[in-house]
Amino acid sequence: MGFTSFMHRLKADTSGNAMLLVAMGAPVLFGTAGMGVDMAQYYTWKREAQYAVDQSALAGAWARGNEVDIDGAKERASQEFYVNLSVTQDYLLTHEADEADYDGGSANSILAKATVSASLPFTEIVLGKGMTIAVQAQAIWQTTQQYTACLYALDPTSARTMWFNGGPEVDAACGVGARSTADGAIVTDGNTGPQNINWVVAGGTINDGANAFGNSEVVENYANMVDPWEGLTPPDNTDDREVPDDCNGSANEATWTADEAKSQTVTYKYYRGSNKNTATIMADGYTGAGAFPETTTTNFPTIVEAEFTREPVDYVSVPAEGSLSQIAGSGPDKIYAQPITVETYTYTNKVDLGNTVTLLPGTYDDNFDITCNVVLAPGVYVLEGVDFNLTGGKSIIGEGVMFVLEDGAGIDLMGGAKVYLTPMTQQELITIAGVSAEDAARLENMLIFEHPDSTGDTGSKITGGAHFDLNGIVYMPNSDVVMSGNMNASAECLMVATGTLKISGTADLETLCPAGKTHDIVVGEGSTRVRLVL
Repeated sequence: MGFTSFMHRLKADTSGNAMLLVAMGAPVLFGTAGMGVDMAQYYTWKREAQYAVDQSALAGAWARGNEVDIDGAKERASQEFYVNLSVTQDYLLTHEADEADYDGGSANSILAKATVSASLPFTEIVLGKGMTIAVQAQAIWQTTQQYTACLYALDPTSARTMWFNGGPEVDAACGVGARSTADGAIVTDGNTGPQNINWVVAGGTINDGANAFGNSEVVENYANMVDPWEGLTPPDNTDDREVPDDCNGSANEATWTADEAKSQTVTYKYYRGSNKNTATIMADGYTGAGAFPETTTTNFPTIVEAEFTREPVDYVSVPAEGSLSQIAGSGPDKIYAQPITVETYTYTNKVDLGNTVTLLPGTYDDNFDITCNVVLAPGVYVLEGVDFNLTGGKSIIGEGVMFVLEDGAGIDLMGGAKVYLTPMTQQELITIAGVSAEDAARLENMLIFEHPDSTGDTGSKITGGAHFDLNGIVYMPNSDVVMSGNMNASAECLMVATGTLKISGTADLETLCPAGKTHDIVVGEGSTRVRLVL
């Protein structure tokens, strides 16, 4: 067989073509498969790195939103990044986190970045080098304001939990609030007009028909209203006590106190003559040149709680005659004026101190009807199923006291001759009431505490008046309370937190907190929201 014939037969022979093609395509086939495996691995690493950098940005934003400085926030971002790494930590090149601007704001976000670099076999063969993965994330924070309140309705679901009815006068720079999420959680009607209230905040909506909140910040549907004392149990005192049937107390050296107000009226007598010694009174008076008008002066300072050995009675002093002074004329027709001064004294808020009894802390389950003048010794007064009734015209004085209401006990406090009640301090709660330091910190300044297991009372009233000084916190989460009259707080701030609270048209709540004092009980916790934007 010649060479030419062999080449013709070889050209015509097709056996073995597939093997040849496979051999020629094998590098491409295996390279592509390998690159697919490598790309899957890179993708997995990218997902891990992206998750870690997302958490880094979120952690930094949370820190900044909770008032951590930028250095602390960067440290927190770094910690969260590294704790979320697994495989890629061996290939990490860089990580950084810092403040960044977002959406027109300034330094209002955290931008976190990271890079990971690695070489895998097939990628190295195909590209001649490894790959670097770059990831980043950006998170912003938004904070809502905290709110305090000195008038607070605690019912979480009912409508009209706080009601301004009529035309009460309210000075509450500390704010008012309602925990209820219902429509009309706070309602006003009548002719109140704008009041001095910094903010009004509610878990639901606010219907301000009286425009009482015309000058206030109004915050509706606030999501973080809280009960600051939820979960607390009040202290107990099991000593059996009772209010005496009579009020025969021992007499004091000063048996009465009263507020003394003075006014002075000056009239004039007129005389004619050549000198003061021979001048005679002008029976028909004098209206000529130099004549004085009758004057009444009332701007003398009132003496508050002046002391007396017997009941003071309003009286007018004996007229006091002054010296004559020439005002007109000459010779035998000289005109002389003589001032005649009369002083008028009036007495209000009289207190009979000679009929005062002292009550001791303990449990009162018969009655707590204050029908005489009372001084309360410091400590815890447990009212078990009986109301705290204070008759108008009587005084009650107690410093360092707490009233605990149990079994449906309520309050009916009427403005009397003098009401002055101040709460226990943190140290007194620990040493006198045996409260733990942790609970004492939350219970400090608690004046009236309704036990959480009490059924509450639907008819509780606080009716203020002159010298009606309640200081501290009135906390009755299960009761409905009506406030009217004048409320004062002369030592600590007065805060009223009840299930529902009605402020009637006769209420004059203009001194709920004395000068220099501030409310710091937070009823709206505020919150920090963080979200990824990149």
